[in-house]
Amino acid sequence: MISGRSDNSAALRASAQRRSEVARRRTLEAIAAIVAENEAVTPTAVARRAGVSRQWLYTFDDALSAIRLAASTRPATPVPQDQRASLASMQRRLEVLSEENRRLRHQVGELEDRLARAYGALRSART
Repeated sequence: MISGRSDNSAALRASAQRRSEVARRRTLEAIAAIVAENEAVTPTAVARRAGVSRQWLYTFDDALSAIRLAASTRPATPVPQDQRASLASMQRRLEVLSEENRRLRHQVGELEDRLARAYGALRSART
């Protein structure tokens, strides 16, 4: 007994353990429910659904693994046909990007030549 009070640390530890187990169960149930509803499985969504903090969630390795697995296996939502890029559009974008790539490569080559000349002039000036 400390200062006339009984030691209740064991009861406090047991209570904390029970709260943690309940939070873990709610978290795993939240992940399963989000997956079943075909929603995006994110730490924020899971924490909100489970009623836990995101900070606590990041300490629960099993939950993070389950979130990563669910997020990686979720099928992509197909883009409606009328919103898909046409083949001609994609080919034009490829042409534009290829031309931009060629232009930038040429510019980098010119800048490298100018830098080499500047280093040469600097070296000559020092000697």
